[in-house]
Amino acid sequence: MRRFRAKASKATQAQSRLKELNRMQEIAPAHIDSPFRFHFPKLDQLPNFLMQVEALTIGFDAPLVQKINLAVRSETRIGLLGFNGSGKSTLLKVLAQQLEPLAGDITRAKKLKVGYYAQHQVDELNQQSTPFELIQKLDPKASAQEVRNYLGGFDFRGDRINEKIGIFSGGEKARLALAKVVRSEPNLLLMDEPTNHLDLEMVHALTVALQEYEGALIIVSHDRHLLSNTVDEFYSIHQGVFAEFKGDLKEYEKWLSKQQTPGQDNPATSNAGSPEQKLDKKQQRQQAAAIREQRAPLRKREKQLERDIDRLNKELGKIEVLLADSALYDDENKAKLTKALQQQGDLKTELAKTEEAWLEVLEQLGV
Repeated sequence: MRRFRAKASKATQAQSRLKELNRMQEIAPAHIDSPFRFHFPKLDQLPNFLMQVEALTIGFDAPLVQKINLAVRSETRIGLLGFNGSGKSTLLKVLAQQLEPLAGDITRAKKLKVGYYAQHQVDELNQQSTPFELIQKLDPKASAQEVRNYLGGFDFRGDRINEKIGIFSGGEKARLALAKVVRSEPNLLLMDEPTNHLDLEMVHALTVALQEYEGALIIVSHDRHLLSNTVDEFYSIHQGVFAEFKGDLKEYEKWLSKQQTPGQDNPATSNAGSPEQKLDKKQQRQQAAAIREQRAPLRKREKQLERDIDRLNKELGKIEVLLADSALYDDENKAKLTKALQQQGDLKTELAKTEEAWLEVLEQLGV
């Protein structure tokens, strides 16, 4: 917190994150009975410079994003923003050396140690192995008791640590994949949708662990709460362009809604003077009217989703004020506390889905 407070005046996002951290401290007692307790290890090796990306082009058969330039230092904490399919996950794969870039250079520090978490890391777990074997293989010097204690922080206890991974649920496998990344002691974390398949308590534990993490972080997530609490700056990928976004998540959403839609001329790129581009005023009016009519249902849906997002945020705020009341944690109020936590979890889930639907509508509108 002290390190972050010193930087808090440098950016709007820093101020926003500081408010979120203070709010998390207020509601921390609500998670006192959580079965999850884990932390990233203290880092012995944390170079000031970790990675330099220059003129990078990423994609598959054709470029998705070009001219990516980025300096990753020990204090870097970035949230990557953009529509599905824009290239966010592809960029993380390239940085993690899981995919070759199409062009450009990446310079890595000699002592760089990357921890990469994505859905395919979950899918690639050895289904015939056990949680105990998974961690013991990663850290052969650890005693059996150390491995048991470590796995207990991810709520794998008793006989469960010796059961085959193949019988576990998606959420349990996601926790194991995270446990594997945490144990690897990375000084650069690359995380692609780490909250998928995790329940509310595990998401909270991950958020706290990332706040305390000493290394650099680049994360892709639809979880606005996680981003607000763990990153200091945002970069966006929009229409093939990678750029820093100097603002918070609310400002990003406003910015997206104002972006140019297909069918409108861009003053910077338009060939308005060419014969095929010239239309008389009547044709222009007819074309504009047709576009408005075509998009009207989407615009209506956009406004409704924005109202839903405002309503859900207000309801969440009321619940979190309730959870900040110390009297709620008295024994006689245990039923009320349980109900409030359930409501909080349901509201966060609904809010995440609504925000994702809103972004999809914007994508259809072409912003």
